[in-house]
Amino acid sequence: MNKLITSLSILFCAISISMKPHPAPSFTVRLLQQGKDLMLRLEIENSGQKNLSVIMRDRLGNEEDFFMIEKNIHRAFRKYDFSIAEEGLYSLEVSDGRARVVKKFRLKWGAGLIMYTTTGE
Repeated sequence: MNKLITSLSILFCAISISMKPHPAPSFTVRLLQQGKDLMLRLEIENSGQKNLSVIMRDRLGNEEDFFMIEKNIHRAFRKYDFSIAEEGLYSLEVSDGRARVVKKFRLKWGAGLIMYTTTGE
């Protein structure tokens, strides 16, 4: 009986920890397709006075691009050309160390870029 109570208390503790809400990001991320081309424009606004890390992952999950945005930079831009990229699901991750925003998009020839958004993973 004592083992059961201990197991249940550990289970409830684990559930309460995993159910904590994700902190709201102190930054905004926009990923825009430029015209009908397979060019994406990344726009990041940083209002939280925190350094940001940015990772672009390819369809296999490999890191294609990584850069940091210092906390004193409030707006950052970057362009990505997908005209020679292979079809698949790509992702862009932006994090301030506490909050993380992930933007996912699928590249499909003939259909271009199909955007998905997942926030706070």
